[in-house]
Amino acid sequence: MPPNPLPTLRSRTTAGRVFWTGMVTLAVLLGLAFYLVVSHQVRKAEARRTAAQVQQTAFSDCLQYVVGSTIGTCTSRLGLQQSGAEVRSAGPGASATADATAASPDAVRTASR
Repeated sequence: MPPNPLPTLRSRTTAGRVFWTGMVTLAVLLGLAFYLVVSHQVRKAEARRTAAQVQQTAFSDCLQYVVGSTIGTCTSRLGLQQSGAEVRSAGPGASATADATAASPDAVRTASR
């Protein structure tokens, strides 16, 4: 007696349904994960932007309302970092080199030993 083709067809259909259900579930989960990552990054970027605006406002208020204030005093008072140009020009060994060139020749000879 020849085998019945219906069970084979049913098993293929069931396997196909399971496969496509798994693929759709995977696509939905990947979309959800992508959304969560992007929304977290957007929140972090908004927080950084807000913090920068607050620092800028505090800095301008310091310059405007504190008597005798300078850029340097407001920067140190607010605990801000140096500007990007100053940070880039001062590498890891730049402060030691600057100190050595500002010192007297005797101090440079002693420091180089």
